[in-house]
Amino acid sequence: MRDDLFNEEFFKQLQNLKLILKTPISSGFTGGRRSREKGISVEFSDYREYSPGDDFRRVDWNAYGRFNRLYLKLFMEEKEAIFNIFVDTSKSMDYGVFNKGELALKLSVALSYMILNYNDRVKIHEISERINYGKVNASGKLGISKILNELKDIDFKGRSSLFDSIKRADIFGRGVSIIISDFYNMDTLKDALIYLRHKKQEVILIQILSKEELEPSIRGDLKLKNIEDIAENLDISIYGKALNLYKEKLKDFKEEVQRISKKYGAKYIFTSSENSLEKIIFKELAIKGVINRG
Repeated sequence: MRDDLFNEEFFKQLQNLKLILKTPISSGFTGGRRSREKGISVEFSDYREYSPGDDFRRVDWNAYGRFNRLYLKLFMEEKEAIFNIFVDTSKSMDYGVFNKGELALKLSVALSYMILNYNDRVKIHEISERINYGKVNASGKLGISKILNELKDIDFKGRSSLFDSIKRADIFGRGVSIIISDFYNMDTLKDALIYLRHKKQEVILIQILSKEELEPSIRGDLKLKNIEDIAENLDISIYGKALNLYKEKLKDFKEEVQRISKKYGAKYIFTSSENSLEKIIFKELAIKGVINRG
């Protein structure tokens, strides 16, 4: 379905790029990150969920008895950073000639490649109202194949549920959470950011809107349908004043997402789905201090 999510030439451009971490790493297996702590310690630090291929000797069987899930004990000398990427898979993301959802998936793969290339761990979660939503958990440079295989079959439907989706994710220890969305259903954005800050996460918000949303070309008397709610329709006449009002509301909407981001300590990045992946990564993310060359 999405065999063209990436190509080998673009992977080569990402080879020496690294996502920046501000806070010291306090959990994870041995990776490519330096810790601020000196020396080697076997002091217990945290837990993370078991992934296929992990050492069974590290499983905490007491935790398994309590939660009926496998968790590994982590120790202070193990410095693998953990990145959580939350991708909005609601119906509103499946929009635009330059499709917002397709760009979100490609950006997720690009970020994952950079993360895995430095021996860190990445977990990809869907922002969805569906209870049985997808999740990918990968580490090691070969993990990109697993990610590509899982993401190529994702579909965009239903409504988004940001806070509920984030609460369902297993977040252990300090790390980075990246949210990629149009943020149309932003009622719970504040709660989500407070929750992630409580979980000791650095948070990055990447808002994607389409050219059609940023520069609408439609005119006349129209019946608009909410694509995330088939029962909600609106009759509207779109002419000069209405378009000006729309642009004002759009500006207010973007500024509100940015304001909430700043208030709760998250980095905010805005992009159009018309922009190339190269521009987003090498310019917009670099300017915001999200990535640098390792």
